Amino acid sequence: MFDRAFLEKILRQPRCSACFVGGARQGKKDAAVLIPLLEREKGLNVLFTRRARNLVEHAGQVSFPGGHKEPGDVSFCDTALRETCEEIGLKRENADVLGCLPPYVTLTGYRIVPVIACLLPPFDFVPQPSEVDEIFEVPLDYLYDAANWTVRSFRERDGQELETNSLIYEKYCIWGITAGILDMFKARLRAGCLDS
Repeated sequence: MFDRAFLEKILRQPRCSACFVGGARQGKKDAAVLIPLLEREKGLNVLFTRRARNLVEHAGQVSFPGGHKEPGDVSFCDTALRETCEEIGLKRENADVLGCLPPYVTLTGYRIVPVIACLLPPFDFVPQPSEVDEIFEVPLDYLYDAANWTVRSFRERDGQELETNSLIYEKYCIWGITAGILDMFKARLRAGCLDS
């Protein structure tokens, strides 16, 4: 259903304003993630990582590559690409950035800018063992299909019960912040379909 030309049309911006707004706002900590897209025979796939089980935060959970914005990062795109290079061995020249989504603000005080990029072959990814247990792909069409999503309840450490959208793909469960960012991405895709 979706191809690179469609995404370039709805996402490509001469300069992504969300990406170049630096500095934490209202006590939020800045971070960025990469939504990596790979062109495969049957269409676009989205690349995910499963975080290492020994990590302090979100151990074993499915996520996009990414992390904290460092002082040396000139933009959120720079943060997302640097972190992705560190986590899965991506070469920067193999990432074609299409644009950014608006910042996603978490309950834990992070302001995360999702950066969308098409990755160019060769796809020789190697997980950084201290951060990533696995790298896997999910077809974008599968992620977009509302029939594949359900609502999941979970309990925070403080006992508070929350609900989040979730999706099962093979042995992987995508939920929480990653699912929230995917909701924003799906909304952008829907808007692009309506505008076409």
